[in-house]
Amino acid sequence: MPYAVRAGTLAQVRAVVVTDVFGVRTALQPAHGEGWAIFGPDGASDPALFVPPSLPISIESPDLERVTVGRDEMANMVWAIETVVPDGRGGGVDGRRAAADVRAVLASGTPQPAPAPASAPIRYRVATTVPENWIPFLPVHVDGSNREIQLRRAAMPRAIPGVPADPVRPRTAILLPPPGDQPYFLLEEEVPRSGITVTRTWQRVRWHDGATLLWIGRRKRPGGRERSSGLVFDQIEPT
Repeated sequence: MPYAVRAGTLAQVRAVVVTDVFGVRTALQPAHGEGWAIFGPDGASDPALFVPPSLPISIESPDLERVTVGRDEMANMVWAIETVVPDGRGGGVDGRRAAADVRAVLASGTPQPAPAPASAPIRYRVATTVPENWIPFLPVHVDGSNREIQLRRAAMPRAIPGVPADPVRPRTAILLPPPGDQPYFLLEEEVPRSGITVTRTWQRVRWHDGATLLWIGRRKRPGGRERSSGLVFDQIEPT
């Protein structure tokens, strides 16, 4: 005796009345036991059944955004690498190329200072640079604890001669801070040694009533590896 119910509802059968060939009406009440149940899931004391609004199939677009998060043990940091960033037209572009294009535009509008004559055999470098699509996360203590560590999103200064050293901001919504300009924290256990990859994509599905639904969803999966940014400080280099 199939009984159709709407998706996303909690269905409960209170009783079923059976009329036999002799006209006797018998009410069957909910019951359950060890590994069996009537009018409900097996072994459940509550005779109710939840029908989830699950999707059999959906159409997913290429990545609008893709961020790979990995550990850099040499620098004692975690890096979130924006490998795909929004292109402003509803699609995604290569994050490293987009960062390089921004640097090229900024550098082209500023006269570059002439390099100093290399009269000494060595030079001192305060710190090396990393691509602008690499967003750092630094370990900080959890409030009220001296032992627990969480990761807080930081920023690298833009290192272009003649351009103000403003902090480089992320370009993906995945790495944007929460509302209210609050700090962006990431639980340390969310970043294993093998790394993770988070993507944003358009998703389209046709519902059981024929309606078309479209939304942007996020997906997290294992991926990447330990990362080496090459970031070092206080270096002596030959000229």
